[in-house]
Amino acid sequence: MIKTAKIKNVKDVSEPYGKYKTLYHNIEMDNGDKINIGKVKEQQVGWELTYTIVEQGQQEYNKAKSVQPEGGFTPSKSGSGNFSKDKNKQITELACLKAAASISAAYIGQGHKVTPEDVISLKNTFTQDILREEKPVAVEKSNNNPNTLSNGEVVLDDMPF
Repeated sequence: MIKTAKIKNVKDVSEPYGKYKTLYHNIEMDNGDKINIGKVKEQQVGWELTYTIVEQGQQEYNKAKSVQPEGGFTPSKSGSGNFSKDKNKQITELACLKAAASISAAYIGQGHKVTPEDVISLKNTFTQDILREEKPVAVEKSNNNPNTLSNGEVVLDDMPF
């Protein structure tokens, strides 16, 4: 049976053991359970733990196994969509920072002055453009230039992809 409770008291913590440096804890839970559980991170009073008792013995502490992943990550009930969006945003921002730094380095190589604020501004521009939900619609082309949208953005319709 899977149980979730907060840690009321951490009695003992072993020395790191084995390949993964597992710490074995004797823990008293706020629901009255006394469990012995192995975790990579040292557990703290007040933390919530999801576990199942795997062996009830003659010892004071019953052997338990963690059900949730290390680090306390619990996916939201709506799924892991928020986690994926945050991770994708971080990856996008890092890629944009790398591109901005590369462009700035080339610009510096031509003898121009570039400040760190310029690099961050360029990264932000790239990030906003990539993460923008509304993409430009080619139907709104201005009369002056057939490749320019009414908001001033240039559209290249002859791209090979």
